[in-house]
Amino acid sequence: MGRPLGPPAHLLLLALYPPAFSAGGLYRPRLNLSVLDDLPHLLKALVLAGGLQAAVLAALSAVDPLDRQLRHAAALLGAVLVLRGLAYAGVRALRRSGGRGVGPWSSGPDTWASG
Repeated sequence: MGRPLGPPAHLLLLALYPPAFSAGGLYRPRLNLSVLDDLPHLLKALVLAGGLQAAVLAALSAVDPLDRQLRHAAALLGAVLVLRGLAYAGVRALRRSGGRGVGPWSSGPDTWASG
């Protein structure tokens, strides 16, 4: 059994998640923003990232206890769901208010939606 990982190694492992989220389809453009719609893609991305993490841990000969890895995965899942929910709520509020933001849902001469 290897030694537990330190903070630099945890940051390296955390860097595996954005590419996994991209491969899981979490950065695709969409009209309807819903955390529940994203949940299957998020779980797929977490499984992919978990596999990558297991490969990196095996290469480093370093092992965190399974309960610690599961706590980290649950905390990451919770944080991503909460942050996505807040971001989606902000975008929906902007869309409802007819805000002058940039995007295809915007209106006015200074946005790229008006062509």
